Amino acid sequence: KEVILTKLYLFDIQPLCELKDLEKERWLPCEMAIVEYSFEHGIHRSLHKFIDPGPIPIGYRYEAQSQSDRTHNIPVDGFELAVKDYREILSQLQTFVSSGSEGASASIPLLFAKVN
Repeated sequence: KEVILTKLYLFDIQPLCELKDLEKERWLPCEMAIVEYSFEHGIHRSLHKFIDPGPIPIGYRYEAQSQSDRTHNIPVDGFELAVKDYREILSQLQTFVSSGSEGASASIPLLFAKVN
């Protein structure tokens, strides 16, 4: 019964494109979403944000546009709904997760993310 009542958080970030030529793997984010879910009630609530990835590095514009056309169709630049302040996004994400936490497990919620 406890598993059925437990709140889980499912988190995903959509990339604008992968920056392949850099020393370490890096992605330009363009969208994120998180849902609070339980097996008993399904989706309780959600948070969704478009993210401004900043300037696209030289040589990546074609890849970014191709990724957009193939998947999410989010504009590559100049998207008015995109949030530029990453601290604001993090703050809203932390508030979302902490406001749904209760009891003994309040400090460490169950968060699941897709791995490519």
